[in-house]
Amino acid sequence: MPNHFPGATKMVSAADPPRPTSNAVAAALIAAADGAPLLADRPAAELVHDLQVVTMASGWRFEVWWRDGLIGPLHEARSPEGLHWCYGCARWPDWEAGPAAVVLCPIRHLLDAEQRARLRARLLSCSCWPAPERPALPEPPPLPELDPLELMPG
Repeated sequence: MPNHFPGATKMVSAADPPRPTSNAVAAALIAAADGAPLLADRPAAELVHDLQVVTMASGWRFEVWWRDGLIGPLHEARSPEGLHWCYGCARWPDWEAGPAAVVLCPIRHLLDAEQRARLRARLLSCSCWPAPERPALPEPPPLPELDPLELMPG
């Protein structure tokens, strides 16, 4: 079975779904920062401590944490092929670093400061999916006239 963690010594079990490489995730994030078409589920400016779901026209889908206007770690990503990357699935700099290895976040570890700033600016100003329209409520059915005494307990 191929190892889906570059530089890793840990093998992925057959029960684990294949994952896109962290570099592929970073490349998609860079494309988003550079202006690739995308839509978010809601404006990042409205998020205090929450996830923003971003869908790119290329088929990539990201969930990014925001806290007080600052972009946080990437929570998960799905490639156009359906491969699923999630926070905690890879280590930085790699699995062989032992105790020095930390959970890899493509935004923090694989994008430089300028790319992160462009990604943040793009996600703060990107268009959002239109809010779903609520159907008009039907008129309530007429209620039978009740005698006021029937409404009183006892």
